[in-house]
Amino acid sequence: MAITTKLMLRINKTLPSGEHPIMFRITENRNNYEVSTKVSSTKENWNKASQCVLDSHINHKSINALLNNIKVKATFYFANVPDDRSPRVSEIKSLVEKLTGAVKTTPKLMLLEFFDSEVARLKSMERYGYAGVHIVTRSRLNKFMKEKDMNFEDIDVNFLRRFEDWLIKNNIAITTRSIDFRTFRTVWRNAMKEKICRENHYPFKDFSYSKYNAPKTKKRAISVEQINKIVELNLENDKLINSRNYFLFSYYCRGLNFADLASLKWTYNFIIFRRSLYERISGFLVDNKGIVVPR
Repeated sequence: MAITTKLMLRINKTLPSGEHPIMFRITENRNNYEVSTKVSSTKENWNKASQCVLDSHINHKSINALLNNIKVKATFYFANVPDDRSPRVSEIKSLVEKLTGAVKTTPKLMLLEFFDSEVARLKSMERYGYAGVHIVTRSRLNKFMKEKDMNFEDIDVNFLRRFEDWLIKNNIAITTRSIDFRTFRTVWRNAMKEKICRENHYPFKDFSYSKYNAPKTKKRAISVEQINKIVELNLENDKLINSRNYFLFSYYCRGLNFADLASLKWTYNFIIFRRSLYERISGFLVDNKGIVVPR
């Protein structure tokens, strides 16, 4: 059943001032929930039909301003509830409590500020690589926004489209754009979880993201013939020799990245390592010539 609301005077309770508290009543499935507006009136000064106090009340201007604000915000809330879910009593109560000062609200972080908090959180978890991804995406957003931070509420799907156009105009490859939007979307979802942003305010829902799910990239792999040329290249500089050895070792180990390579330890003639990214275990046999043989 639908939820209905109204302002009412609770005449069965009398305050020390002789007035009765003005309550905001929420009715759902014939169950009534009342939230105090923190203001009061006598029965004589209360207009039941208009749900406001009469001009004869000494504080009628401030009280009616508050009551009108409550009614307007409640109407706005109902108008913006998503079609796939119903209004919630708890959310309406929270709205009224915030307007009446029953709940002290703390200033919410803006977009770039929340990015900074996410970077700090990732660094505290020693996820420096992923923190770096957030820093790069934040930097691009900062440039697009001309270094002016924005509230989450002010960002809509048009903002996302304009940001996409800006990335394309600045020759940002589709794979990089995919990372930027994936990171942006993750940050937004975390903001929703932490109540920084409303759950029903999610512009990515209307943003065409399918093209970024599996972006095709230009093949950049070199041929086996080119690898053999690197192997046979006559080098005398120790730095170049070491660089080639690191590269070939990584190549023979199926693209072993440098972080995993640096963490290797010798164990007889067999190499076993756990990939730091995928937690996958790989093994290789090293023959007496130092050639890596996959197992």
